[in-house]
Formats: sequence, C-alpha cells, structure tokens
Amino acid sequence: MLFISAFYYFSIWCILSGDPDTTMLITGFIASLTISYLVNRDTEQGKIKFLKFLQYSFWLTKEVSKSSLTTIKIILTGKIRPSFEKIEISNISELGHTIFDNSITLTRGPVCISDKNNNVLIHALHTDFLHDIKSGLLEHKMRETVK
Repeated sequence: MLFISAFYYFSIWCILSGDPDTTMLITGFIASLTISYLVNRDTEQGKIKFLKFLQYSFWLTKEVSKSSLTTIKIILTGKIRPSFEKIEISNISELGHTIFDNSITLTRGPVCISDKNNNVLIHALHTDFLHDIKSGLLEHKMRETVK
C-alpha cells in the first residue's frame, strides 16, 4: 500500500510541476514517500482509513481541477462576488480539522481563514464556491476518511 500511494502522489507531483528537471523529480519522489509513510503510519494507528483517504485524494484532485477552471472563468468574466462564511463543524479530531481546512484552501476560490472553537471562517472568491462546504459534502467526505 505504501508504494501504491507513493506512486499516486508522485504522479500528481509530476503532472502539477509542469517541466520537471532532475531536482524536481528527486524532491517529488522524496516528498511522495514521506507523505505515503505518514499516511501509512496514521492508518496503522487508526487515525485514517487508508482506502477512504485514497478515494478522498482522488475526489479532492477532481475538485481542485474543477474549481481552477471555475476560478479562471470568474476572473475572466469579472463576476467576482467575494463572501465570508462561518461554518460550524464539531466532533472531529485535530487531524480532521487540519484535513478539512487544507482541503478548503487547496481548491481555488475559497480560503480557510481561521478555525477556532469548531467554527471555520472561510473567504470565497464567489458564493458558488461555498456550496459543497455549506451543504456538508466536504465535511462528510472528510469524516469518512478520518476517525
């Protein structure tokens, strides 16, 4: 499982880095192994469900791609409607909060500004970016992944 996830992360690294040189490939390989090791360790400790985490990674990659295209469209058309939203999430671990917050920030458009007392303050480039967050889809996906 460690090498399967390392291959997945390394593939994403190569795709996103564009024109990789030797240094970028070595850095990506080391980063991919490190991430895979940490996920594997947390899986063994019962903090993360590995297969669900892998599914979550694929889903998040798709969401990042979709939101990138939407962000480009919003910027080019000038239809920027920024907004702030406070979302309440509860009964999740510190690791769950970290994954939730980073998932919001990874997708283009929304940014997690703060996470205090189970309230997450989010800034979005457009109100449409908040739909999956407000509907609870992101929280549901994250809860399936993290114990």
